Amino acid sequence: PYLGEALPALFERAVPPYDLPKDGKWLATLHELWGETWVPEVNLHDRASDAEARRIQLDEEQLQLLDFAGEAPRAHVKGGAGSGKTVVARELCIRRAAAGQRVQYFCFTEALGHAVARHLRGGDAGEYVKNRIRAAPIRRYAAELLKKAGRPIGEDDPTFWEGAAFEAAVAGLSHIAERPDLIVIDEAQDLDEADWTFVEELSQGRDLWIFADERQTFWTERQIPNSITQTLTPLSLRHQYRNPAPIWNFAASYGNLPSAAAAKPADLPPGAPVRLVVADQQKLEAKLAHELTELRRAGARPADIAVLTLAGQKPSSIWGKSHLGPHPVTPADAEAAPDSIICDTFLRVKGLERPYVIVTELLPGHLSHYERRMHIAATRATAALTIVCTPEAVDRDPRLRHSLAESIAP
Repeated sequence: PYLGEALPALFERAVPPYDLPKDGKWLATLHELWGETWVPEVNLHDRASDAEARRIQLDEEQLQLLDFAGEAPRAHVKGGAGSGKTVVARELCIRRAAAGQRVQYFCFTEALGHAVARHLRGGDAGEYVKNRIRAAPIRRYAAELLKKAGRPIGEDDPTFWEGAAFEAAVAGLSHIAERPDLIVIDEAQDLDEADWTFVEELSQGRDLWIFADERQTFWTERQIPNSITQTLTPLSLRHQYRNPAPIWNFAASYGNLPSAAAAKPADLPPGAPVRLVVADQQKLEAKLAHELTELRRAGARPADIAVLTLAGQKPSSIWGKSHLGPHPVTPADAEAAPDSIICDTFLRVKGLERPYVIVTELLPGHLSHYERRMHIAATRATAALTIVCTPEAVDRDPRLRHSLAESIAP
């Protein structure tokens, strides 16, 4: 009842004296007065949160697959990058644990294993459910079994980790107090023959679900054994939900995949660009630091950002650094990774994602499986993707110039 009195006084205080339009263009004057011509800038952290909220919603296709999971003891789920394989795998673990089963989630990389374990520990599921699920990289789990059996563990020996799963299989599993009722394997295309020997031993008489994407196979000699696949029901996740259309179209050009129209990319608001930043080799690290500064200035949190090198650990000049410019960075499997800017290789973040991803050290023509590397790295971004590379990299890869011609930064 007091609006009639309050609003005029409020208007007088809020709006300064304004000259009346002499040309009679009242509409333009009113539009200017109430700010309709002003374009707001969305805080990058808010945009990242929006991307996450949209991505984690399970759609009808994924829910149908999970409903089917209640009836199928063993299945092989195929899905491309961003199709929700890890989301469905986690939900499957929770549902089966809630039904009273002991569940073991496996993956190949340490970073993904840590991330899924953190998610399961911090989720809404009750303690009864959480206590019946374990998540771990498969070779780490095998090493723990060997340790319990009194076998020597070569933590710093790469050859030990390559054979850890096979050694655990040969040693037998009689010392496991409670074998899992369900084994879920994520990013299954990365497991090698020794790993699968261990899986076959552990899964005898047990339920087994594997999730894989052949287009993300980096080691082409690694194959899922027919002795396993022939016991699994084939299923598929056909749509990708992680990447906005510009990012998906760019990544798809490296994976011989359909465009966004056919791929059903994440439906995000405008402003999810793919950018190309070109710098000489000696200025590359400084340019990376500048891009991080701009992201932080625009509101992105450290936990929203990842810098990924295509070069791998040994050839990389940035992997293992503690800072890029003034910005602290950490590997993807570090304890501080959930709250920090990640700086790591494309391979070590498979299965993971960040809203803002910077891909660098392209070296096309000098890297094996260059297209696979770029496809995997680009599809980690849920909101925006920046490619930071040298002019030579652009010259060697015409797709960069063709796809990003209108977004090249100096």
